[in-house]
Amino acid sequence: MKNVLMKNVLQFFIVLCISLAGTAVFAQDTLTTGSISGEVVDSNGGVVPGATVKLTTPTGERTTTTNELGHYEFSNLVPGSNYTVRIEKEGFKAAEVTNSIVLVGKSTTANVTLQAGNIAEVVTVTGGGEGIDQASTATSSRPRT
Repeated sequence: MKNVLMKNVLQFFIVLCISLAGTAVFAQDTLTTGSISGEVVDSNGGVVPGATVKLTTPTGERTTTTNELGHYEFSNLVPGSNYTVRIEKEGFKAAEVTNSIVLVGKSTTANVTLQAGNIAEVVTVTGGGEGIDQASTATSSRPRT
């Protein structure tokens, strides 16, 4: 009887350890990445739903579409890299926000106002988002590789 009880306690302990280890892995992701998000509006301030938003990253491209409120978001991005956000919608000039910097655990804002015109024309905004968060003394504990 004592062996059965010990076996059950051991099994419970192993399951508990595996569960907690899995939670730590997911929590680690938010501590080592950042995101870029923003609102897309027209020159009158109206939201632009259904616009195609393309993010150019150091490792490739990702694409999403603005929701009914003109909002978009790209998460799980590597901090410190320069990103370019390009927004296109039929009937508007394309817009780009270049040199967006992603910070650890933060969301960089890249709001865009689309201007009426041909989609082949591009309006470029340089230096979207903040660079260094001078109000924070937090440091990253991510090991160098």
